[in-house]
Amino acid sequence: MNLGFIHGVMNTDNMTICGETIDYGPCAFIDAFSRSKVFSSIDSQGRYAYQNQPAIGQWNLARLAEALLPLFPGEEKDAVDTATAILKDYVDWHQNAWEHGMAAKLGLSEIQDADRALFTRLIDILDETHLDFTLFFRRLSHCTTGDSDRSHVLALFQNADAMHTASLEERLNQWLSDWQQRLLSEEDTAACITRMQQANPAVIPRNHRVAEAIAAAEDGDYAPFERLLAALERPFDELTEYQDYQLPPQSNEKVLRTFCGT
Repeated sequence: MNLGFIHGVMNTDNMTICGETIDYGPCAFIDAFSRSKVFSSIDSQGRYAYQNQPAIGQWNLARLAEALLPLFPGEEKDAVDTATAILKDYVDWHQNAWEHGMAAKLGLSEIQDADRALFTRLIDILDETHLDFTLFFRRLSHCTTGDSDRSHVLALFQNADAMHTASLEERLNQWLSDWQQRLLSEEDTAACITRMQQANPAVIPRNHRVAEAIAAAEDGDYAPFERLLAALERPFDELTEYQDYQLPPQSNEKVLRTFCGT
């Protein structure tokens, strides 16, 4: 989720016993950010939408717990109470992992109490503006000080489809100022930038590039696939020869749904 990934069908048979998701099916990485974004052609109700993934993970584990209840010691009620107590820990574990991921994406070495509000404000802004998730965080690493040029970040508004752009841009500018002020408490700005560039990929397997590679391969041309694979082998490097893979799709290139097998 810290990379904008959406598992297409995150049901119980697509999670391993250790809690990792597998068999991603019609999955995708978000371009224009939205909490309610889905890609699966069969997920018409948004059950596996981006924002629903944490709760679905807990629901899946609850089904596992039900299957394991006969193996718990004690009476059935005791077994249910024990399993329920364990499942309650999931929320804290997941939130802790997400927050540490967000801290790294924003260059922070530790999480202070006020940082949680900073994280939430940013996600709210991204959700309302539909800015490109990957490009936004990558470009932040070039905007860490008060005298930084914000134009590369604000330029993302040109591709955003949100209303009231002026008001939202003002909110983003205020968030940027608050975030830059927070970075002043970090001991080493260079370390912040390194941390961000190691947490925010320059290249992801964007849907339209995957679709392009598939279409070419179906015609016997594997060159687009090989080039995409080469770019993805070094996702955190801004390599000149793969700059085109950093860009979001044009309106005529957008892939709105993905299917099993993609």
